[in-house]
This record gives sequence, C-alpha cells and structure tokens, in this order.
Amino acid sequence: MFERIRAGRTYLSEQFEAMPPRDRWLAVALAGMVALVLVGGVTYVIKTAQDERASQVTAAKENLRDVQGMAEDYALLTARLEAAEARMGQFRAGQINTYISQWAAQAGLSTNLQGIREGSTRVVGGFRERTYTVEINDGELGGLVRFLYALETSPYPIRVHNASFKAQDRRDARPIDLDLELRAYTKEEG
Repeated sequence: MFERIRAGRTYLSEQFEAMPPRDRWLAVALAGMVALVLVGGVTYVIKTAQDERASQVTAAKENLRDVQGMAEDYALLTARLEAAEARMGQFRAGQINTYISQWAAQAGLSTNLQGIREGSTRVVGGFRERTYTVEINDGELGGLVRFLYALETSPYPIRVHNASFKAQDRRDARPIDLDLELRAYTKEEG
C-alpha cells in the first residue's frame, strides 16, 4: 500500500514538473482554492453542529431549572397538603356545635345564639363537606365581629359561605341579626 502511495506521489511530481510555469501556478491556485473550500465547508458543518448542540444544552438547562423549581414547589405543596390533612384528621363533625357555641360565648353572644342546624353533606375529593346554618339574633356589632373573626381564624376547617345581616331599627343600641351558612370539612374515613 505504501508503494502505491509513493508511486502516485512520484507520478504527480513528474507531471507537475512537466507543466509549463503558468500551468503550475494555476494548478497550485486551484489546489489552494479546493483546500480552502474544503476547510470552509468542514468548518461550517462543525460550527453548525456545535451551535445546535449549544442551543440544545441551553434548552436542557432551562428545562432542568424549570423541573427543579417545580420539584421544590411540589415538595412544598405536598408538605402543606400533608400538614392540612393531618390537622383536618383531628376534627370530627360532631364537634362543630361545641366550637360555634364556644366562639359565641367568647364573643359575648351565647344568649343571642338561636340555633345551629346541619344542612347538606357531600364528598369533595377525600373530604366530607357539611353545610351548617347559624342564627344569631339581636347581637351587638362588636360581638358579631369577634365571633366572625374567631370563626375565620380558627384551626377548625370551616369557612363562611354566605352571611346575611339585618339591623333592627332601635334608637339606642341598634342590634343586628346574623344568619350564616357555613361549610365545614372533615377527612373522609376509609
């Protein structure tokens, strides 16, 4: 194989020496141009592939950052959900009357609390949603505000869904009737 290469080199060398000087210059210029085009083409192909890989790496890094951010959010939300489910697991549906009566007493409305009635019940996800109606008559504004604040800030999973206020037209104290529709949540057993 090396002999063939030597023979080919020798042949080309003899042909090059046999050319007139003008043709030699043209052959060298042509060979230089071909070499330049080949080098430029190879460089272009390599640079294009490199740029494509760089953009893929950049996109992959952005995707990784997004996934890491989502993983952190997921871990945080999972921890919050587990904590909320653990808190909800400690409350029972039968305790709602006790809690509402206790909040009314703390707000100075225990004599004004007319009734707590349970309404509809439905399952939402893994939780049971119960609707309650609470009626307070002739309450004073400060006590009603304290009662609502205690209800909304309590750890018991209960929220006001609808509230109706009706002011009595009395000259001095102006008492207020309050009807509430509450939604309470307990963890579904099983």
